[in-house]
Amino acid sequence: MNIGQLEYLVEVAEQGSYAKAARRLYVTPQAISKSLGDLEKELNVRLLDKVGRRVCLTEFAKSLAEQAEDALQIINEMRTAADNYSSTSSCSGKVAIAVSTIYHRVILFRESDFSLFRENYPNVSLETLFFSSESCLSAFREEIVDAAIIMGKYDEIGVQNHKLLTCDLHVTMACDHALRYKKEISLEDIKSLKIAMPQDSRCGYKAIRAACESRGIKPEFECIAPFHEAYKKFLGNGGVYFSMKSFRESDLNESVISKPLCKQDRISIPFYLVCRDKENDTPVSLLKSYLRNIIRSSHDVLQ
Repeated sequence: MNIGQLEYLVEVAEQGSYAKAARRLYVTPQAISKSLGDLEKELNVRLLDKVGRRVCLTEFAKSLAEQAEDALQIINEMRTAADNYSSTSSCSGKVAIAVSTIYHRVILFRESDFSLFRENYPNVSLETLFFSSESCLSAFREEIVDAAIIMGKYDEIGVQNHKLLTCDLHVTMACDHALRYKKEISLEDIKSLKIAMPQDSRCGYKAIRAACESRGIKPEFECIAPFHEAYKKFLGNGGVYFSMKSFRESDLNESVISKPLCKQDRISIPFYLVCRDKENDTPVSLLKSYLRNIIRSSHDVLQ
């Protein structure tokens, strides 16, 4: 098994065909086919099935592709660390990052989490902005920030996607809710309840809606203002909303509880750091490694 095979597997998993993957990697479809064929022989397990002109991954291959993506990112970080080793202490420059943060629902990083970065690299001017995922992406597109932490991948030429972590959705409700005694919640349990509209439509809304529709459920969403009193009233009327257990302390108060979704209804949301494909962008590289280290050092991250 080599790095090239892992890169091919990840790209085929994302693109769904040899041809599309080959165009992204600037190789021939035949090269990808042979490389993955060799990997199948080495592992003695089937990875790909052809359905017409499309290439479908086996369940094992999907799992392997996810692990391969994480492994490739770690390898890239090791290379970056080696390249920057001799110059990090004197590194200087400016970097701005937008961080996905949704009131009561998603807390991945706080302002205080970046204090150590500023201490370690005093010559790097770091600006942090906290928005919803879609606003973070807009800020990145408009070049207001150099990097952004968003839900899901952002595919565009000249943009790098670095997976930080994956969070499983939980169902949040009032402490006196009828479902409070259940250890896990199914989508069937909440099909007749009002659900707070996800604030991220590009990734979060699509994932929730798709999961519900796969169970033959049409969710009843309601828009909630991002204020404590609005959430309190909504939950008091029996409503629920989807949130994420992250490795950061929640802002939820004692009158609210969160329950995980049962295994068969599990909904997972990946978070990526997106940045532009620039050479010698040391401040962004340092920030990327710093964020990954924060996540690795936490014991509560849900992967």
